[in-house]
Parts: sequence; structure tokens; C-alpha cells
Amino acid sequence: MSEWVLGIDGGGSKTEAWLAPRLAPEGAGKSTPEHLLPVGRGLAGSSNLTTLGAAGSLSAIANAADQAFRVAGMSACRVEAACLAVAGSARLDLRRELEGRALGELARAVFVVHDAAPVLACVDDDGAGIAVISGTGSIVFGRNRRGQVARAGGFGALYSDPGSGFDLSRRAIVAVLSAHDGTGPETSLSGLFLERFSAADVAGLIEALHRTGFDPAAIATHADLVDLAAQRGDAVAMQILRTAAARLADGVVAVARKLSLRLTDTALGLAGGVLIRSPMLAPTLEQELSSRGLAPRTRTIVRQPVAGAVLLARGLLEPGFDPGSWWWT
Repeated sequence: MSEWVLGIDGGGSKTEAWLAPRLAPEGAGKSTPEHLLPVGRGLAGSSNLTTLGAAGSLSAIANAADQAFRVAGMSACRVEAACLAVAGSARLDLRRELEGRALGELARAVFVVHDAAPVLACVDDDGAGIAVISGTGSIVFGRNRRGQVARAGGFGALYSDPGSGFDLSRRAIVAVLSAHDGTGPETSLSGLFLERFSAADVAGLIEALHRTGFDPAAIATHADLVDLAAQRGDAVAMQILRTAAARLADGVVAVARKLSLRLTDTALGLAGGVLIRSPMLAPTLEQELSSRGLAPRTRTIVRQPVAGAVLLARGLLEPGFDPGSWWWT
């Protein structure tokens, strides 16, 4: 029997793998990721299942896992269990294909789940609460103690993902173009975007944007400019952040209602590169919730969701663990 489990956090920009002992250290709580003590960590590129397909997703996952084994000074082997928390895994057919491929290559037991589940695993011992994630994309995901789950958002950049890095960047670009056309107010975002893209004017900016193609991950990397402008007092940028926070708060309220959760009794987890790195988005979200009279029981910044994937991989080896209770229908 292998002594190891793998936790995978696979997003639209990067994939992180943790190799950890199959048993938690004695006395460590389930929701104490600082006590996970991974023996090896690895990084790879995107493993988005919808974008790359099962083969492409598993390739990135395997690359990250191989690096984790190397860091641990070990030869790669099939571990006892693996939790693959992968963006774009909502399609059942792709999920099953990835699980089948991973069973043959990575682990004896495999749990493929969306990338919001590990955040909740880090927030509460029972995996109950609400997770708000804003990275390249966004989603609000909740689970109650009866194992019922609900979501809001997370349907992709074209139609959904409010409050995400892509959403912030897109709104900022629209504001720059509106200012140029005279249909919107002037904003310092204009100068920031021209400088970022080394463009002399808006025509040059559009040309540079077209060269990136419609790649949400690439567009999302410019969300930091909204923060920068807002910190300098730019009214347009501040409104973009407030709108993003309000949309995320709408998702929190909707998920709490679906699961009959009272926010005053609910653990809230915040995760995702944009929400974690932004000096302004998380506080603005909290202000938005507070203005609606909503105060979560606890608030946890989850900087390493991959730790939750390790916790779920360990859970897969426990009697009575129900992977289906982590998926919406």
C-alpha cells in the first residue's frame, strides 16, 4: 500500500500539486492546512479540463505531480488516493474520462472535483460554508452539513464569472474605450493600459489586445491595473471594484438562500489570485456584505487551496466519504 496522497489544484493559469502522507499528523485538525506538511510540491501550466480535454489536463497534472515527487527525492509512483480539483470540470463526460485516465496513471483512488471544493475543505472541519473564488474566473460555492451543495456563477468568461480577473479587466478596457469615445468619464485606466501594452493610442491598444486572442487568462492578468487606479482615487476604477464586489455578494446571498444557511452561522472562505492579491477587492466585498447586514461567522483567506485537495484525497480513503456530496447537480 502506498503511503502517499496527491492533492491537485488545477486552474486556468497554473496547476499545483502537493504530495503528502496518506494519514494526517496526530492531533492535526482537518481544517488546519498549515499542519499538512507536504513532502513535495510541483507546478505546471493550466489544466482546465474544458479547454484542454482530459488528455491535456492530465498531462499538466502529471507534470506537476512528477515535480512534486522529484522535490521529495522520490521516484514517481501511483499514490493511494488523489483529489484532482480542476477548473472546467463541470462536464460529466470529461470528468469521467479524466478520472479513468488518472486511475491508470496517478492513483488507486481518484476524486475529480471542481476547484472550489478544496477551499471549503480548508475552511470548516465538516466542509460546510461558502467559498468565494475570484481568479481568472469566479464562482461562489456552498455546502451545508447535510451534504447539499449550491453554486452561483462560474459558467465561463463569455456568459458569467462576475467579479473575476477577466471581468475586472474587461470592464476596465470598456471604460478606456468609452473615455476615448466621449461616452464615458475620463479615467487614469487609459494611461495605465496604454503603458502596459506599450501602445501610443487606443488604436494601438486594440491591436495589441487582438494579438492576444480571446484568452480569458491573458486578459485577466491586467486586473491589477484596476486596483492600482482605484488606490490612486480613480472614480471609474473604484466603481468597477464596487460592481465586482456587489456581484460576488449577490452570489453569496443566492447560495446561502438555496442551502438555507444563515450567514451569521456560516464560515466564509475567500480564494483565487485576484481576490487574494487585490488590496481592495476583498475589503470591498466585506463592506458590501456588511452594508446588507450580513456578517459571516468566520472569514478565512485560503491562500493554498491545494491543501484542501490533500484533505479531500485523505477523505476519499475514509469510510462513508461521499464524493457526490461535493458536486452540484
